[in-house]
This record gives sequence, C-alpha cells and structure tokens, in this order.
Amino acid sequence: MDASWDVCPHCPRATEPDPVMDKRAQSLLPPRRMTQVQKSVGRKTVLFTEKQEPLAGWLVAMSGKKYGQDFRLKAGKNLIGSDPACDVVIQDDHVSSQHASLSLKNNKFYIIDLDSANGTFLDDEEVSKNELKDLDEIKIGENVFKFKIF
Repeated sequence: MDASWDVCPHCPRATEPDPVMDKRAQSLLPPRRMTQVQKSVGRKTVLFTEKQEPLAGWLVAMSGKKYGQDFRLKAGKNLIGSDPACDVVIQDDHVSSQHASLSLKNNKFYIIDLDSANGTFLDDEEVSKNELKDLDEIKIGENVFKFKIF
C-alpha cells in the first residue's frame, strides 16, 4: 500500500478526485431516513430527518474474514469486537466481545485495547492506548485493517 492512498483500494475509483473532502464524506453516509408527521389542525406536513453522526474516518479490512469490507467511523467512540452491539463487529475466535475502541478527541484518533484476551496491535506492536496516524495498520485477532482519517 503506498503512502498516497486516499481512497479504499477495494472501492471503484473515480476518474477525478473530489476536491472537497466534505462532499466525499457526505456521499459515504447512508441516505437519511425520513418520517412524515401530520399536524391534527390544518394541512401542514412536517418532515423530520434522523440525525446522523458525521463521518470522521474509516477502517478497511486488508485480511481476515472481513477482507474488502470498510467500516465507517464516527466522531466520538467506536467499539470493535465480536458483540453484535459493537460499531465494528468481527466474528473471530481471537476477538473479544468488546476488544478495542477507536475514539476521536481533539481532532486525533486513539485506539484503546479494552483488556482483550489476545491484544490489539498497531503496526505490529501490541498497544494498550495509542494515537493513530493516517494509514496505520491495526491487527485485531486474525484481521488486519488499514486506518484512514478524514
């Protein structure tokens, strides 16, 4: 993987790069679901949209059972583990139910091992808490992920 990686290697590449990163981030978000509520008086219709977390980065599975999948990271805390309630779910015998978390604080992402049985590795070194840099490689269980920050 070369250092100029700015799009997922598994996703189709656009012919021209998007000059505005915010537009690219918005395009990666799922469409907003809308609900319709009618007031009992008159004919007014009010539309509400669900609030969505802003996209802050993503993980791309480079090996393991999730190979080729990407996981969108929101601002705040993102749980990684085998528990279906986690933000990034990895079904792997070597992954704890709540294995690690990725947190965005003060415009910096941190990876924190949540006392997992098999450890969390950042660029081949076991870590308990560490700041992430763009294009870092994270290993959890038998899965390797590439980290990309927006």
